[in-house]
Amino acid sequence: MKKTIVLFFGILFISGCSVYKPDSNYLSTRDYNKRVKVSAAHFDKALTPIGVSAMVVGTAAAGYWGYTETEGSNYFADFDKGERVNYSIAGGVVGAFVGFSATYLLNKAFGWGQIREPLSPEEWIKKSNDNFLVIKRKSNSDFTIMHKSAESNFIVKDIQDARDFEKAFSNNSTYANLVCKQTINNSNIKRDEYYELIHLYPANKHKLDMKKKYVWNSQTVSSIFNASDKYPETNLDVEFKSSDLVLDCSDVKLFHNRFPKSIYNRKVIVKSLNNSSVYEIKSLKSVFNKTFYLSQYDFQKYNSFVSNKGKKKYSNALYEIKSPYTIYDLESFYQQYDWLKYNEKPDEIISNYWNIANKKFSNGNKVLAIVSNLSKDRAYNNWNISNTKVTNFIADKLKYEIQTKVSYTTHLKTPNSPGWQSWVRNNNLTANMVSTSNLSYLVYGKVTNKSKFDLPLVLTANGSIYRTYKVEGIGGAVLGIFQAFAQMAGDKNANFTEHTDYLGSISEKYYLPKIKRGRSANYAITFDIGSKAGLNAFDWVKLTEEIELRNPKVSDMSYYNGNIKNNQQKKQTTALNLLHYGMPEVKVIDNWRNTEYSEEYWDREWDKKLERERLAAKRARQRENNRKNEASSLKQSNFSWKWDGNWSGGGSFLWADFPYEHEFIIMKDGKEWAKGNIEKAQKSNSFNVEFEITDYNSSLNGHEIRQYFYYDKNDTELKADGGIFTNTTISNDVSSFYSAVSLSLDFTINKLLDRIIESGY
Repeated sequence: MKKTIVLFFGILFISGCSVYKPDSNYLSTRDYNKRVKVSAAHFDKALTPIGVSAMVVGTAAAGYWGYTETEGSNYFADFDKGERVNYSIAGGVVGAFVGFSATYLLNKAFGWGQIREPLSPEEWIKKSNDNFLVIKRKSNSDFTIMHKSAESNFIVKDIQDARDFEKAFSNNSTYANLVCKQTINNSNIKRDEYYELIHLYPANKHKLDMKKKYVWNSQTVSSIFNASDKYPETNLDVEFKSSDLVLDCSDVKLFHNRFPKSIYNRKVIVKSLNNSSVYEIKSLKSVFNKTFYLSQYDFQKYNSFVSNKGKKKYSNALYEIKSPYTIYDLESFYQQYDWLKYNEKPDEIISNYWNIANKKFSNGNKVLAIVSNLSKDRAYNNWNISNTKVTNFIADKLKYEIQTKVSYTTHLKTPNSPGWQSWVRNNNLTANMVSTSNLSYLVYGKVTNKSKFDLPLVLTANGSIYRTYKVEGIGGAVLGIFQAFAQMAGDKNANFTEHTDYLGSISEKYYLPKIKRGRSANYAITFDIGSKAGLNAFDWVKLTEEIELRNPKVSDMSYYNGNIKNNQQKKQTTALNLLHYGMPEVKVIDNWRNTEYSEEYWDREWDKKLERERLAAKRARQRENNRKNEASSLKQSNFSWKWDGNWSGGGSFLWADFPYEHEFIIMKDGKEWAKGNIEKAQKSNSFNVEFEITDYNSSLNGHEIRQYFYYDKNDTELKADGGIFTNTTISNDVSSFYSAVSLSLDFTINKLLDRIIESGY
């Protein structure tokens, strides 16, 4: 038995129990041309029937052997009641297991279950199905195959089908003609792919048809010419076809070089307009001569080939070629081509009329008249020029003129309020509470038009509004102490004597309906924002609040051709009157009594308390009246003041009752510093005269100062409080002109009368 088993296994493994079988991870279904894609193709080593039989036989034989060999073994026996019982069946099971394991391991040892990659796709096909052909290989395990039976009924949907057929069956196949025929009217075959087909199937009877498709399907003028030259045997109407392919002027020139007398010349010119520049279109004139000038019929015939943009560029090219020089030339040009319409043409006509007229006429108003007429004259109705287009165009041009050729100046006039200045300076029980009324600031200047057009415009002026609080008099000193304590307490910005706040900005407009060319016009704008108010607490403290306009400027100057409202016209007229006639004196209202503040009234009230002094003053005035003729001898005299000090004030000084007029000069450091003229003399309770500084070489603040002077009893000295003017020279008693002015500010009527009385008048 043992020999039999050994012999069996020897024969088994000599004959071979396993073999390699083809397999893959993926096989696609067959397509319309019976193509299959194979992915991860490989060979699996599997058991043959002999190998399977060997495992069965080996297992059975080993089981039998185990059964027989264990019949007398003590390992598979037991004793029951003194008798031996054998379990040989267990030996058979063990033997079968050993036989199965042995055959299994031997099969594995000889390759069962191994996987290998094919040496080529052909090897795999040969062992799987040799009715397939390889048509595309990515690798030995990834490739595409086609069944041989697809040759006779092959379908061509695209170029890849034609390529696969040639690969599988060669171009000499009896079915190659059928394949090529399917490509002729196939929309999926591109023009350049016909060139490939011609070379894939060089002997095909449909070769000429494929060449014609290659030529006819050309997409550019140059490509169809090249294709036609390559395959002249096609004998196609390349002239017609290429005329359809023209895109721009370069194509037109290629076409004209090949077909100089073509019946499609006008067509190709029209087709080139959309994609060519004006310069390129102009260059076609030298190529086509008279043919370049297209007619209305040409544009109607080939209207589908040209867009609005193309018509515009052709018109612009014609305009540059003809170069209209006069208005007559321009009108003739647009009348000749009034049929050539495009969206921007009305705007171009307006612009061209403006440009030519602007060059020809030095008077801009003639230019405006010509351009304005384009929307009104019936002769231009066919050009579709609306009044809105003309109006907007002119507005844009005049805006530019205003921005570049119009200049302006800006000045400020402050309100004229002598009454307020008098109240501020007077601390002799004047009105307790006062305020101003009708307080306006005037911003004015001159607008100069250097252009050749009459220009309507509007100015916008801006200014900043500030409010200033002041505390003066003895109370100012007291509040100064409070201020010092507040600052010591940590409020560094505390200021009880003077404080200014910014309140914001304000703007006003001024309309100029027309500034004639080369002329200037004044403008004046009032800002009704100013006010002044004050409180005088029995001469102990004086509080004032002033709201004023600062830093005026013209922020904008623009074109305006609209209507001006009546109230605006009245406002502008009022402002111009202020500019012409001067700022009116602003009234100061005594709020306590609701009457106009009168300095004379309060002077009389004070005089009632000072009857004796007033009587003395009366005698002094009589004395002075008697001396008037004597003083008039100084009428033509000139005098100068020598001054070595500093003075930050300025404006006008007021001397009352000085009975003569003369010029004066103020000297400083031996040089003329300022000069002016006495303007007015008047008679009042003191000896005063008013004058204004008209020329100076130092910066002055421009506020008014009231000053009182008188003569002594010997008529030799002109005196003021704190100083004596002798021979028109400041005496040594006054350290500077500034101190003399400062002291004289406190020189009240009461002190003046006291001095007069002391002098014996």
